[in-house]
Amino acid sequence: MLARPSTLSLLRVRELFDAIDKSGGIARRWWLERNLTFAANTTALDRWLTVFLTKGYLKQITIKDGSNDVVAYQKTELGEVFHRTVKDYEHVKILNDVIQHFSKDRLTR
Repeated sequence: MLARPSTLSLLRVRELFDAIDKSGGIARRWWLERNLTFAANTTALDRWLTVFLTKGYLKQITIKDGSNDVVAYQKTELGEVFHRTVKDYEHVKILNDVIQHFSKDRLTR
């Protein structure tokens, strides 16, 4: 049976991916810190980024800004798929309900 994720978490996931899209597909870390509502501090942002990097949804890159190297993030192909899924969350909820229904039906037989 699929676990139903919290709506707040899904909104944060979508906010992160949308922010990367709005910044042209590559978002600098400082830009994310200033533009994500859930990244009230660097620890919160670090937790989210660590999970997304570990799961393969994002990749960390280094870009040049004049003479400085700047940390930035970009969605991976898997991240693109996950972003589309989160955008279409209503269908995910319906699918989850159908799977739960059939699982319960099978258990009662």
